[in-house]
Amino acid sequence: MLDEAKTIQSVDPDEGGTAPSRRQVRLSEKPADLLSKEGFALYVGKTPAAVVAMAKAGKLPAFYMSDPLKPGGLAELWINRREWDKYAEQLVEQVPEEWHGWKDRISARKPGRRAPKLDDQGDAYTDVRKTVRRRGRVTRVG
Repeated sequence: MLDEAKTIQSVDPDEGGTAPSRRQVRLSEKPADLLSKEGFALYVGKTPAAVVAMAKAGKLPAFYMSDPLKPGGLAELWINRREWDKYAEQLVEQVPEEWHGWKDRISARKPGRRAPKLDDQGDAYTDVRKTVRRRGRVTRVG
């Protein structure tokens, strides 16, 4: 990660007033275990609204904190980042072996470029093919 913290702009409707205020959320290089909805959204690449929806659906290790001196007051949503990361690691350990095939499909070459074909000695050779135009279609032969 960069030396500077990443930021996300969020509109917070909880702060009252006629126009929602904008505030900047920063995520440090080593975030805390508990993250606000905005911090967690930045951490996983979602919007704060998506994080709230995931929490309401029970898809996050989340809880609401409120001031015990203000019963009925607004509660803040907090997500346990460490539990999220532990479960992500657990998922990778439990997947079928075929899932790991994604690693074989990653390449450092530009998309659309093919690796040169090699002969038995490991030398590159050119694959000669004819292109034939038939009734408006281009067909490769060979």
